[in-house]
Amino acid sequence: TNKLPMDHGSPCRARRSVPADRRIRDPRPEAGTTQAAEQFTAAALRRAGIQADRATPDVMDTAFRAIGNEYDALGRLVSVQNSPAFARRLQTIAADYERLTPEAMRVPAVRNVVDDLTQRAGLAGDQYNAFYSELRRAQRELKTDPRASDAVGRIVGAMEAQMVQSVPAGDRARMARYVRDLST
Repeated sequence: TNKLPMDHGSPCRARRSVPADRRIRDPRPEAGTTQAAEQFTAAALRRAGIQADRATPDVMDTAFRAIGNEYDALGRLVSVQNSPAFARRLQTIAADYERLTPEAMRVPAVRNVVDDLTQRAGLAGDQYNAFYSELRRAQRELKTDPRASDAVGRIVGAMEAQMVQSVPAGDRARMARYVRDLST
């Protein structure tokens, strides 16, 4: 008899093939088709405010730039004020980073940025945009250092939240949507 070494003595039997007309099929007529994938992609893009059928690199770059330009325009109009809660949040981010990262492996920029932001009364819109862009760039460059990248990402998140709070009440929902779209 045919026996496999690990089958504890049970004979190995061949499976019977199921006739084509008795196989379980996906009930959706479009399942597995390119058309279904394109429809799904187009729907997802529409939800993000992008009118396109496919998420090509050009489409995504154009959409990202458009959202970023609107975010920057709103950011220029807003003066982000420092608050005790914002300062505490930044100090917590720096403390967490320092607690989890050996001193020899720490990136000094994390503490320097936190100290700089907490010592300011606030940021004018252009200053905010410059800080934000620089921190996002730094976060991408730090991808090989997960703890530093996470700390910078958390600083960016704190800045975004503080900026949304600084926007006039009527524009907060729109600004929150731009922040969400840029962050995902």
